[in-house]
Amino acid sequence: MNSFSNRTLLPSTTVRSTTLAILSTLLLAGAAQARHTARLDGTLHVSNERAGPVQVRVDGDRIGAVPARSKVAFAGIPNGVRLVEIEGRGPDDAREIAVPVRGTAHVRFEPLFGAVDVRNDARIAMRVTVDGRNVGTVAPGRTLEADRLRPGSHTVVARPVDARYATGDALNRAVDVRPGRDAAVKISPWLASVTVTNPFRQPVELRVDGRAAQQMRPGLRQTLTTLTPGLHTFELVSRGRVIADQRLRLAPGARQAWQPQDRRVGDIRVSNDGRGPVQVLLDGRCVEDSLGARQSFVIRDVALGTHTVTLVTRGRPIAHRVTVQPFDDTTVVARDAAPGPRDGRRAPSDRDDDHYARR
Repeated sequence: MNSFSNRTLLPSTTVRSTTLAILSTLLLAGAAQARHTARLDGTLHVSNERAGPVQVRVDGDRIGAVPARSKVAFAGIPNGVRLVEIEGRGPDDAREIAVPVRGTAHVRFEPLFGAVDVRNDARIAMRVTVDGRNVGTVAPGRTLEADRLRPGSHTVVARPVDARYATGDALNRAVDVRPGRDAAVKISPWLASVTVTNPFRQPVELRVDGRAAQQMRPGLRQTLTTLTPGLHTFELVSRGRVIADQRLRLAPGARQAWQPQDRRVGDIRVSNDGRGPVQVLLDGRCVEDSLGARQSFVIRDVALGTHTVTLVTRGRPIAHRVTVQPFDDTTVVARDAAPGPRDGRRAPSDRDDDHYARR
């Protein structure tokens, strides 16, 4: 007997209707569940402080990109603890972030490097190195950025590009670099200046380090503005003679002044052309106890006017009246004593200075 003979067969239309009803119920339930779940989703704010863009993944699924130094909000992030990852320039990074129900979570990815902005106020082009690495040349009044520096202490060194201004000195600055920030370094004025005044009554030549720099009229004030840092020698020269000099050590950007004093003095040169030593007295004061034969001696910084130079040879003094003029060497010559009366010649008197003193 057929096993199906006692069963009642349903029409095919009834089966299809039942199936559709079940599927409809399931779809409605799924939609309701999805709507309920969506209402529980949160928002994820990603802050990228790195120098380049990054790709963002949540639980392994890519959700978008965040440009450099920017923030982006991603909606529809399922609530709960999520693994947020970024990848881009530099090492990847990952964080576990709790996304609240219908709330907002924040995640910040710190920069890996910092930078130094070098401002050039030196009035000349400067070559810049950081920790010994050349980062470029910066023109006057411009700024050079040295980027991708790791956090910590760095040394910035600046030297003139022009060899005329290059010396052993250099600008050195220690700077602390922080991630994502630009530290500032200012190159101060490099060239030094010196203002020189001519206090004398005649024209002079100004020399710097032995080289002629400027002709100066009486009372003229001249400023030299392109002096390199370091030690320099300044001289005022009149008729080939240095009448004033000064050594100055100049720091980078220094401003100094040199005003020589017009002391109104001169020199007296004493030459011993005789065969024995000579004692030299100026206005009765001994200035050289024993001037050897064929030697000379200079009495410096003698006040202007008339003075008496006494030369003592073998105990016998001979006085010379001399006139000291500004910036001139007045010369007095000592000679062997002339023969005495026994030889039939007149012995020179103590006043025979006009014969032996000359300018």
